Amino acid sequence: MYPQSQVIRLEVPVCVFLSVISVWGVFIPPATGAIIGIEARISTSVQELIGGQAASISSDADEFDSVALNFPLSTVSGLISTDLGGSVDSVGRGAGELTDPRLATRSNPEEFGIEVACFSNADDIAYLASGNGRESRTLVFSSSGQIDPLPIDFDANGARVIESEVFFSGAMLLWTTDPQVPLDDIIGELHFSVTRNGEQTPLFEVALLLDGVSIDQPDPVAVGPVVFEAGGVELLAAGADTETVAALEELDLAAQVLVVLVPFQSHTYQYEAIEDDQFVLTAEFDARVRNVPGGTGLAAAWGRRFESLDTLIEQALPQVSGSAIQASVNAKLQQADIGGGADDTPRRSNLFCGALGIVPALMMLAGLGLMRLPHQLGRLKRIT
Repeated sequence: MYPQSQVIRLEVPVCVFLSVISVWGVFIPPATGAIIGIEARISTSVQELIGGQAASISSDADEFDSVALNFPLSTVSGLISTDLGGSVDSVGRGAGELTDPRLATRSNPEEFGIEVACFSNADDIAYLASGNGRESRTLVFSSSGQIDPLPIDFDANGARVIESEVFFSGAMLLWTTDPQVPLDDIIGELHFSVTRNGEQTPLFEVALLLDGVSIDQPDPVAVGPVVFEAGGVELLAAGADTETVAALEELDLAAQVLVVLVPFQSHTYQYEAIEDDQFVLTAEFDARVRNVPGGTGLAAAWGRRFESLDTLIEQALPQVSGSAIQASVNAKLQQADIGGGADDTPRRSNLFCGALGIVPALMMLAGLGLMRLPHQLGRLKRIT
């Protein structure tokens, strides 16, 4: 445990590595911090699988251009298969977006967002849809006043402990219309990590994994202190209006369903900053889904609410109101603000009736060098 007077606390929405500083125990002026380099890239891909073998592929990527300052970054990938009558029977899609983190003024889990989804009502077609987002920032803290007139105090060894806070939310929705179809090859994965200087051990990491599924035993494998809830449509029905409940009953009649909710939550991690020593923090966001032929579908949203789940469900299950299902999942993700603890024990939450609250970002961005970011970047190495 670090002494309270030696810890500076940074509130860091996903991929916003400097947004607010507060101090434990004593008052210290805001940190002299500068972002002196930034790299960012987001990508999505959809791989068609016919009889288990790779066939067509759709992929897209976008990366930060330090000259054009081209935020937001966005990608879209997709493949569609139709039956002999021309009706859509299989779909794979992926979409991702990274908005400009310099403009963030509050805790926002949707600055980095990925949505991937697939379904197949065909006998031999499946999809693997994946998305990846990555942002790296080169940072430096100083007490010299040369970067900014508001210095911080370092200890006798020139060190300072920084505590950062990350935010995220997400969900997975799996269905199968045929209980006899084996789900051994189903994959659903959500992953987020923060690393320093490319070190192998992350400063912070969470993940949820569905790798082969039994609807009767739905819990995903969890890594890190992620808060989640897993179960059937009853997770979405609690507190829902009459129209939504009716849509959920339609979904329950049409298919066996697994819901995994990762409500909006915050977690902290610590690292050491050395005076005037540059270092790189990298946030990486991943989502991946794979279905199997014969009436299965799997959709995942990570760092954002669902935006195309409604269309996917109505293509796969025409009798179900996709808009009502999408709205119900998104509403659940917003109903709980959960603060993560210090341990690495996965926790499951039933806190869908209240909000613990997250402190908003209050610091002056100019004091952290963020408003000068376009002038500090120059030409940076592009991520390949």
